[in-house]
Amino acid sequence: NYAAGKLCQTQSIFAATHRTRCARSLPRAIAAAAAMFEDFPDEALPLIEVSDDRSGFALNSEAVDLLKRIECPICPVSVVGLYRTGKSSLLNFLHGGRCGFRVGPSVSRCTRGVWIYGRPTAVTLGDGSTVAVVLLDTEGVGGLEADSKYDTRIFALATLLSAGLVYNSLGSIDEHAIAQLSFVAQLSRHVRFAPSDGDDDAGEAAGDEAEEDARRLGEVMPAFTWVLRDFALELVDERGDAITADEYLERSLRPQRGYEAAVLERNRVRHVLGAFFPRRKCRTLVRPVHDEDALQRADLLKMDDLRP
Repeated sequence: NYAAGKLCQTQSIFAATHRTRCARSLPRAIAAAAAMFEDFPDEALPLIEVSDDRSGFALNSEAVDLLKRIECPICPVSVVGLYRTGKSSLLNFLHGGRCGFRVGPSVSRCTRGVWIYGRPTAVTLGDGSTVAVVLLDTEGVGGLEADSKYDTRIFALATLLSAGLVYNSLGSIDEHAIAQLSFVAQLSRHVRFAPSDGDDDAGEAAGDEAEEDARRLGEVMPAFTWVLRDFALELVDERGDAITADEYLERSLRPQRGYEAAVLERNRVRHVLGAFFPRRKCRTLVRPVHDEDALQRADLLKMDDLRP
């Protein structure tokens, strides 16, 4: 409820995003229009700041003023995932490899709250319209200092603000990876919809307010992309035939057999992922460099120095 309340303060800024839904399909044509935003700051700054005790969120007025200057529709793309898995590095690669979002080689968190890259990227879609792609970095899930309720609030804010949601994780999709997404299943508990005409009848038909909220939530969820970092497996099925990354994701989301509590919980997470994110994709990335020392400073390397 708290996350949803704070979200309402920002939704007017991102209203164009939910009208265009520009991330539901990949753009067929991309036009370089850097001049449109060349006077915007080439650095990251906080969008949603968190109080010291993590009980309150606040919008950063500087970031809000930047967003208000954007005249075309906005397409926010957020990267979420476990802490210290390279979310900020991935975002830096997405905007050209420049060091924008803070990264570090230690085990402590580098991002707190939700950050925004100050200079949007102008993208021309297949229909000829131009949108401003805005990159959002989120505080990692599962840190020692935070709790599950706080993590879910951050995830809820990033999800509902975005046209495209990227979930960043390391390795393959296994039962442990599915279990780590359990916070997604709690999302509907932290979001409530304002009543509108016909809501009472719809609620009675559904028979349960929470179930109705979950259904409505699924209708406004962004496109979902699961990025598997440091992926070293061969994408083949049981018979050795090649499969795509998307097929690998769909196979991983199939319910598993068993009635143990752990199996039922992971199957519940699978069901929620499928219901909340009907538009989903998977992408695999190899480890960017082999050398450990170079890996610690990957953001400083040239794109040509990284593995293809």
